[in-house]
Amino acid sequence: MSDRDLPRREHGQFQHLAPMRDLLEELTHVNDRIMTGDITSAKAAMRTKWVKDILDTAERRLRDEGADSVSLELYAAAGGWLGLTWAYGFSADGFSFSGSQVPRRR
Repeated sequence: MSDRDLPRREHGQFQHLAPMRDLLEELTHVNDRIMTGDITSAKAAMRTKWVKDILDTAERRLRDEGADSVSLELYAAAGGWLGLTWAYGFSADGFSFSGSQVPRRR
């Protein structure tokens, strides 16, 4: 089956902005390091300058993309993973997006 045979979705398909996709990918790597023991816990990861810089960069990049209300908060999720509660919006367009997830590989 080729891509041409698959049904196309034109409406209702949501994709994050590139800065948000990049942030989720970076946090996936952090959770990989927690899983392998390179980082001792989610709480330890949240205290590192490296992870704080990742969040600051993502917030700045989202604002550069035009988001005017950005909230990115880390939390220690069940199982020792690092989770992210996020929200961003565009008041000029009237759109806002929010959610919470634990980015990790299965």
